[in-house]
Amino acid sequence: VHGKPGGPVEQTELPTYPRGAVYAVQENAWMDDRVWDIYLRELLTYEIEAPTIVVVDNLSAHVTPAACKFVQKDLFSQVEELPANATSMCQPLDVGVMGPFKAKCRTEWLHKTMVTTAAEKRLAMVQRILKVWDGIPSIMIKRSFDKAIPQGES
Repeated sequence: VHGKPGGPVEQTELPTYPRGAVYAVQENAWMDDRVWDIYLRELLTYEIEAPTIVVVDNLSAHVTPAACKFVQKDLFSQVEELPANATSMCQPLDVGVMGPFKAKCRTEWLHKTMVTTAAEKRLAMVQRILKVWDGIPSIMIKRSFDKAIPQGES
């Protein structure tokens, strides 16, 4: 969410957001080291059940020594960085999910509830994103992995 870490958005708005999701505030609403650390500790930690390769793009936040050390020591896994400019060809969510997700977000936006304040707009966006994500079938995610990681014939 766009806002200053520790500022009013984080202190007063985030507690009102729907439960069941993890939220982070960043001044440009981008992924940075702090937001990536929140993702690793508050989400990925609970998804990895066995040693895993965590494939990331070459965003600097994804491959910091601290992030790689956390994945290795705490998650018993390994970070592997995709080659530069390979994201669109290799990352399953980019390949098969984000296009339909963004299209559904735009459609949902057309059916939006009128809001007036910036806080209401942020909350409405969060609610739309959660609604749309809940509507993405798991088979779509599986198929995007199949498409992004072609299997040789057996």
